[in-house]
Amino acid sequence: DVLKKNLTKKEMEHLKTAFDQVGTIAIMEIPPELEAKQRFIGMTLIEMNKSIQTVVKKSGAHAGELRLRSVDYVAGKRTTTTTHKESGCEFTLDIEKVYFSVRLGTERLRIANLITEGEEVLVMFSGCGPYPIVISKNSPAKSITAVELNEVGHEFALANVKKNRVKNVEVLQGNVREVVPKLNK
Repeated sequence: DVLKKNLTKKEMEHLKTAFDQVGTIAIMEIPPELEAKQRFIGMTLIEMNKSIQTVVKKSGAHAGELRLRSVDYVAGKRTTTTTHKESGCEFTLDIEKVYFSVRLGTERLRIANLITEGEEVLVMFSGCGPYPIVISKNSPAKSITAVELNEVGHEFALANVKKNRVKNVEVLQGNVREVVPKLNK
């Protein structure tokens, strides 16, 4: 409704109102027809949602071996690093340097709820640590081993394990094809 006052009816037809929020960053899709008004749209989103400090737009799909996505700044604080909270856990990450999907939050908790007492869990492609940390905090797992190829993701995972004070998570950096056989499990 706020945008209707400053966008034409035709522009409103192109507006995508859904967005992902990772911590304090909103990730939007802004079609070419609205690029001239993207800053106004971003600032309006920040004004309407006090938990958002930064608005970026997708500038491509997740790509490459590490499934990274680049974004373009739209409005607010110029940063791609944030802390996201879910299921009693906190994850600090850089949305351009680490794969992370806020849409998997429910799935992470669902998986944690399937784990039985004493299980040893392997999380391959563990990123900044959301699956191993959610599992640790929300299941009776004996131990969780997390393996991540992305060095930046690995560093964030180490910091997130410490921040969340989980004791049964081991974070390893490397290619799962090389790391997992060395675990001898």
